[in-house]
Amino acid sequence: MKSGILTGTDPQSPYFWGQIGDNDQRVVEGADVARVLYLTRDELWEKLSPLQQNQVAEWLEAGIFVDTLHNNWLLFPVAINNVLKSLGRGTERSDAAAFAKYQDFKSNYLENGWFFDKPEGVDYYNAWGITYEFFWLNRLSPDFDSDFIRNALTQSAALTSHLIGPSGIPIMGRSVCYRTAIPVPLIAVSLLENTSQSRGMALRALDLVWQHFISHDALRDGGLTQGYFDNDARFVDVYTGTGSCHWGLRSLALALLHNDPDSFWKSKEQPMPIELGSFHIELPRLGWILNGNHSTGEITIEILSNTKVNPPCADYGLSRRLAELVSRRPRRPNNHAAQYEARMYSTARPYPLRACNSWL
Repeated sequence: MKSGILTGTDPQSPYFWGQIGDNDQRVVEGADVARVLYLTRDELWEKLSPLQQNQVAEWLEAGIFVDTLHNNWLLFPVAINNVLKSLGRGTERSDAAAFAKYQDFKSNYLENGWFFDKPEGVDYYNAWGITYEFFWLNRLSPDFDSDFIRNALTQSAALTSHLIGPSGIPIMGRSVCYRTAIPVPLIAVSLLENTSQSRGMALRALDLVWQHFISHDALRDGGLTQGYFDNDARFVDVYTGTGSCHWGLRSLALALLHNDPDSFWKSKEQPMPIELGSFHIELPRLGWILNGNHSTGEITIEILSNTKVNPPCADYGLSRRLAELVSRRPRRPNNHAAQYEARMYSTARPYPLRACNSWL
């Protein structure tokens, strides 16, 4: 790890990752590199020479000042800044830049711990991306907008618990290969509160989600597949590669942070709301109605602004495959309508499993 980080951040190395620039994927990865440094600070960071520490810190610090997409990406520079501060590398200038990005992101708040994530809107990035980053902000800087962040984490966990059941989740939106990270909000709260109830809820959510996807062939060759169940190029986003699916491990990453593993992994599982009874929840600012049918186990998201019952879905057909062979570039279909424009999303009929037009 030390060798990888030092060569990756060294401009003179043939393995240099490159400088972090505006709207650059490296700002996303930089946030996780920073977290690695925090988690291994005693074993790695403290054993680097001052010159090596400067090299790594300078590479990361560039990610605080770049322009980013005005969605969940705004949180990555904040994460980098908070790690550098925890390692004694913070500055007033970086603090000001990071806080401005945080305030920009916070303006997208809707309700129940969930945000509008530009440009698409509301989707599961609130679980596996936004709530995850909020947890780390609080972990690294407990005084950083503490009341808002902790309240958002608690409410996000409550909402997410209604989206998880024995028959899966009512998937909608993009990046479906991250699906095993959906329990993140419940695990984050189990770390904050560390009560038998919060641990039991988190463990149940983790167990249900991973069992569901493992039983449907979501794991192959030691990794998560690029699809909802198995590999499915119809819903592989243009920004997604095979390594992207590692975000699905974020639920396990948080679970493994418990200081007393036995208190978590041997907790008595607490049932999800759908296992206790039916529910009907109106979320006007999200534009959703959540319904859970206890007798069937079905959970649905009704999106009130949508009117399409069965939005069109394009396949990764022969013409696309041939075009990829010729151009040596991805020709994945854009299935935005299926991802975001349906009136109803259900655990009983996950949108990625629909038949599509096979020759597009």
